[in-house]
Amino acid sequence: MPLTRWLTGLGVVAGLALGLPNPVLASDGVIEINQASALAGGVNGSLVADPPGFPVIITQRGSYRLTGNLTVDQHNIAIDVQAGNTSIDLGGFGILGPNSCSVGSGPCTALGAGKGIRSLIDESHISVRNGIIAGMGSDGIHIEYGNGHRIEDVDVRDNGDRGVRLRSSNDSIARVHATNNRLVGISAGLGSRITNSTASYNGDSGIEISGNGLVSECTVNFNINTGIRMVSGASAVVAGNMVIGSGTIGVLTGPKALVTNNHIEGSGGCGVFVSGGVAGQTGSFGGNSLLGNNTSGSCLGFLSQRQIEGRSMATSCNVVTCTTGSQLVGTFCPPNIVTCLP
Repeated sequence: MPLTRWLTGLGVVAGLALGLPNPVLASDGVIEINQASALAGGVNGSLVADPPGFPVIITQRGSYRLTGNLTVDQHNIAIDVQAGNTSIDLGGFGILGPNSCSVGSGPCTALGAGKGIRSLIDESHISVRNGIIAGMGSDGIHIEYGNGHRIEDVDVRDNGDRGVRLRSSNDSIARVHATNNRLVGISAGLGSRITNSTASYNGDSGIEISGNGLVSECTVNFNINTGIRMVSGASAVVAGNMVIGSGTIGVLTGPKALVTNNHIEGSGGCGVFVSGGVAGQTGSFGGNSLLGNNTSGSCLGFLSQRQIEGRSMATSCNVVTCTTGSQLVGTFCPPNIVTCLP
């Protein structure tokens, strides 16, 4: 018998003799998690590191997969990740709680501190994919630190805070559907990319990146506040999105942003609002379709220098007025090209 197999067998026998749990391994070596194993504890073989009940505490890097739904109340965290380079495949199953939100018409039913998946360690490369996280008392997914995290093919809905909250940096979010969360649908950190996702009927912004980043090919509809918000995102890219029915601003960006080929319609405020800026900073706003947005007030904020190109599908469009002193320079209504100077 090979030495490694003999040692592995010896470890299993020793674990059984001591009454220690052994992780449930699939044939491909992935550690399997379900409601029964969560209640038993010891996902990585130690009841000290992972006591019985929730949260399931992952302390070793590797691959994990749900083989059934996890059900928690609004106060519990379902999975606490304490190791980087960790992959969690939800396996098409869900992490489910009791909360339900009626965004815009009433409060959520079961708010609390509970989260679907949480990581508060300074580690990188955590991935979550392929399932549902719904009804949490707080965030659906919350990762605080690190970089290079990936969230893919996940449905986050009816969560008591944010659907996805990544406060880390340079992360990737793709094909995520965030609906009916109490606050922001999808929130990511500096340098992150959000692509091919939807964020609709959320109680604050639909999509938010706290710094330079990219939002592309997303559908962002009927969120209570801003549709897409690039916080301090001076060099952000917002491209090829459909943004409809935002309660306030359709797209909010910083002064050097590229905002191109978006359809922005029916915003309660400006279709596009550009904030900040000093002399010499130039952004590009080309090929956008702006229809029926509220034109009250200045939609450029404080500007010093910026080139703007606007194309609208209708005469009712976002009008932006640029002036130098009292002299009118131009407007942002089809199909003018306007340069605002200090």
